[in-house]
Amino acid sequence: MVRKAKAITPIPNLGLYKQEVLLLLRLYQHTEAIEALKEYMSMLSEFKAQSENSDDIQLANEELRWGSKLYKTIH
Repeated sequence: MVRKAKAITPIPNLGLYKQEVLLLLRLYQHTEAIEALKEYMSMLSEFKAQSENSDDIQLANEELRWGSKLYKTIH
């Protein structure tokens, strides 16, 4: 369902990308979770680069730190 939502959403929703990572981990699909996490972190980096709002940049930095820790844990 998350993948369907990602496919039909005209504007990328970062929350859907994060949910996909978490769901794949819960399903013990670690290889797919790592790929989804890489995609999520790439989207966050793009979002951060395009953002001028300090709150958005702070949120992106926090999520990037979370993603990095998670990557180290599952990889």
